[in-house]
Amino acid sequence: MTIRERQMTAEELLRMPSIEFRCELVKGELIKMPFAEAEEGFVAGNI
Repeated sequence: MTIRERQMTAEELLRMPSIEFRCELVKGELIKMPFAEAEEGFVAGNI
């Protein structure tokens, strides 16, 4: 894990090159998120 001296902004995230994983920006920290599994996708599609 890399320690940053300052937090990342939404603008910086939008300027990043395409990344190959889902992520969220939480309080200035980029958090890698797992992809939804088939069952989760099925349930979400039925809502």
